[in-house]
Amino acid sequence: MKNALSVDLEDWYNGILQIRYTDWHLYEHRLEKNLSKIIELLDRHNIRATFFVLGYIAEKFPSLVKMIAEKGHEIASHGYNHRPVFTLSSQEFREDVLRAKKIIEDVSGIKVSGYRAPFFSIRKDSLWALDILKETGFVYDSSIFPVKNFLYGIPDAPRKIYKIEGNGLIEFPLSVVGSSGMVMPVCGGFYMRAMPYNMIKWGLSYFNKKHGPAIVYLHPWELDIDKPKIKMKLKWKIIHEYNIGSMGNKLERLVKDFQFTSIKEVLFNE
Repeated sequence: MKNALSVDLEDWYNGILQIRYTDWHLYEHRLEKNLSKIIELLDRHNIRATFFVLGYIAEKFPSLVKMIAEKGHEIASHGYNHRPVFTLSSQEFREDVLRAKKIIEDVSGIKVSGYRAPFFSIRKDSLWALDILKETGFVYDSSIFPVKNFLYGIPDAPRKIYKIEGNGLIEFPLSVVGSSGMVMPVCGGFYMRAMPYNMIKWGLSYFNKKHGPAIVYLHPWELDIDKPKIKMKLKWKIIHEYNIGSMGNKLERLVKDFQFTSIKEVLFNE
C-alpha cells in the first residue's frame, strides 16, 4: 500500500506564532540547506512527495519551488503567511488563499489542487473555510487532525479519506490510531520526533490495515539540529526543538519500511 508523504515548505521562523509576519525578514534563512536534505532522500529512494508551499516562500525563493516541481513532486498550497484559519475572517481567509495560489502557480507553472492550513487550523469553529477552498478551485484538503490539541483538532472527525458533505471537497485527514481515550498520531512532525520508531512503525501498519493509506508530514527545519533558538514558552519550545536530532534517522527508516508517494497519486493515481 502506498502512503502519502508531505512536506510543509516553510522556514524555521514561519511557524513560530510569536514572530510576526512583518518581522520574518529579520531572521536567518535556512530553508535551502534543509530542503536539500529532503530532496536528496527522495531522490535516493525514488519517491514523489507533496510539498505544501507557503506563498511567502514561493515569493521569496521561487527557484526552490521551481526545482521541486521540475523533479516531479506535487506542488500544493500552505496559504500565504501562516496565520491560523480560526483567527481570520472569511474574507481574510479567501484573500490569503487566492494570493498564495496565484503566486505558487505562477512560480511553479503547475495548477494547485491541494491545501493544508497552517497549524492544521481548520477546526469545528472554522469549517466554513472548506467551502471557500472549494469555491476557489481546490480539489482536496489535508488540514483536519482527528485529535484534541490546544491549537487544532476535530477529535470525532473520520480517520480515512472522505468527501466533505455538501461540497464534495476531498479530505485527507492526518493519520491517528487508538480510541477516543488514547489517540496516537502516527503522521510525522513532532509526534515522530517524540515517539520511539517502533511505535510509529506499528501505528502506521495498523492504520493501513484498518483505514487504508496514511499520510505523513514533516517540516524542513525538523532536520536542522543547528537551527536558531529563541525565547519561547515551554510548550512551544518542546514543539519546535524536542528531539530534532532523531528526525533524519526515523525518516530514513520510514521510507525503507513503507511505500510513499504524493497525495495526488494516492487520491487520483496521477
